[in-house]
Amino acid sequence: MRMKSTDKQRAEAALTHNQQTCQPDIHTVLREMSTMMAEQRVELRHTNTELGAMEARLRASESRLTDSESRLTASESRLTASESRLTASESRLTASESRLTASETSESRLTASESRLTASESRLTASESQVEELKVQLTSKVAFSASLAAPGQGGNTGPFNTGITLVYRNIYSNIGNIINVIIHCPASHVVISSNGVLLDVVNMHLWAGKKIYDDGNHHGTFSGHLLFTM
Repeated sequence: MRMKSTDKQRAEAALTHNQQTCQPDIHTVLREMSTMMAEQRVELRHTNTELGAMEARLRASESRLTDSESRLTASESRLTASESRLTASESRLTASESRLTASETSESRLTASESRLTASESRLTASESQVEELKVQLTSKVAFSASLAAPGQGGNTGPFNTGITLVYRNIYSNIGNIINVIIHCPASHVVISSNGVLLDVVNMHLWAGKKIYDDGNHHGTFSGHLLFTM
């Protein structure tokens, strides 16, 4: 019995020793785990802080990206408008170049026309000079011819019992426009005038019993010319 009691006491002593030995190990483990959890909480807070910062940076980046996309869209719109304006400017430039080419052609034609006009004016001046010379020549050249018979008629005039004054009905030559009027009446005369100014009155008398013939060949003709100007 004593041996059993002793064994029992030894077993209890060993159990007590083992319990005393294990308890410090459990506390150590708990302390270590508590320390690790505290460290993990600190790391988690740091991680959450970094994550918040990253999310803030991400939102900022997204905002900047949205702003960049808006600016890009605006830039593309401005680029499209600039391209449209450029196309319109190029079209206007092409039209202006075409008009310039046409203007240069018109200027060439204008220069040619001006040259022709100058030549025409020179010819006109020369012609006017010639006309003035001709006027001077015509003024100094005066001559006329008139016949008895009217155009398309012919035959004898006379004889009559008394003398008559002849009437010349056909003026077929009038250089210098010297004869303006022939008065057809029984007592008619050949009236010679220039520019409405009476110069002279000429009577052509047919004697009694005489006759004179005239036709289209102007057999009965009265002619005269100016010898010199006054």
